[in-house]
Amino acid sequence: MQVKLRDGREVTIRAARPDDKERLRAAFRRLSPESVYQRLFVHKRDLSETELKILTEIDFDRAADLLATVVEDGEERVVASGTYAAFDAPGGERHAEVAFVVDEAFRGQGLASRLLRELVSLAREHGIVRFEAEVLPWNRAMRHVFESCGLLIVESDDGGTIHLSIALEDDPAGGASPERAV
Repeated sequence: MQVKLRDGREVTIRAARPDDKERLRAAFRRLSPESVYQRLFVHKRDLSETELKILTEIDFDRAADLLATVVEDGEERVVASGTYAAFDAPGGERHAEVAFVVDEAFRGQGLASRLLRELVSLAREHGIVRFEAEVLPWNRAMRHVFESCGLLIVESDDGGTIHLSIALEDDPAGGASPERAV
């Protein structure tokens, strides 16, 4: 799907494919050390083959990776990624860890929020009822993406990261619940 950003640029949002490994590797290498740390909570310079396989061999039931891409000089380039990895939670519910990374040149354009909306829709279709996210306390941009999504969020702070538990259920009127519990 084509999406117009706030500044007028257009990106394509699509599912990751096995042939995206090198595009994902190139996108990762373009990230600043701070961006890598915000996403992974570790410093590293490259993605392993195992990580690339996980990101590109998706089934939407256990895992999803949505990419935002642009075409520059005839080549498709990844500028953002939104992922979830599902797991069975206590009580038989399906939850998923959700995370995003956006190229510095594309931040502030609503891209992570758009990826989140698409991931919520996919997760609901696959029986996932809650997203879980770990966010660094100083990562205000990512916290804003979650806080403004219109879903019920329960936040806890373990001193090092902020854990967000995001309910994916719709309210009885059919819209996302705007409530937020902290």
